[in-house]
Amino acid sequence: MKLKNVKKLTNERFLNMFDLEYEHNGDIIHWTLASRNSAEDLVSVTGKEKIDTVCIIPKVVKNGKDCVILTKEFRQPINDYVYSFPAGIVEKGEDVFECCARELKEEIGADEISQVTKLTDICYNSEGMTDESVMMFEVVISKLGKQNLQDHEDIKVFIIPVEDLEKFTKGKKLSTKAGIYCPMITREYELKKQIESLKNPTEMGSGE
Repeated sequence: MKLKNVKKLTNERFLNMFDLEYEHNGDIIHWTLASRNSAEDLVSVTGKEKIDTVCIIPKVVKNGKDCVILTKEFRQPINDYVYSFPAGIVEKGEDVFECCARELKEEIGADEISQVTKLTDICYNSEGMTDESVMMFEVVISKLGKQNLQDHEDIKVFIIPVEDLEKFTKGKKLSTKAGIYCPMITREYELKKQIESLKNPTEMGSGE
């Protein structure tokens, strides 16, 4: 396909709609795109990838247990609450690590971070609808304080022991990333337990 033309359809502050005109096998195809970028900065126009947002899996030790932090946030497009991980837009002049620290402070009150691990390279949130990209991180929190939410934000914080994560998320509305990573975290925890039991066979009983 060859991009022939881009037309901006709306003029909103944060998010706009664009019509992309493509030529494919002699035919003209139109595709509607939602983007936070200007027409000149659309990925389809520049061909250049950039990190638009971050999503962070926060981990913390509480009462001697390894825990994961989930947020429960009201999301206007579905008129309901969704359980997810802290996330946010990378602001102008900000690198991804600064963005992670800021979002964690705002959404869950993370005052101190002891470890940051990049989980993914650039990924696209919903490439059939938008050119918005995301990078995933895992962050170990060493100190939690108070949230610093914006006026329009409605976010509650849940600190869940990893051993209880599967039970906690069952039947709840989850974001895509929480829906993918929470089962992975649970499987990793169960595998770790199995390995530890093999290292300590006496804990499994004599079998007699």
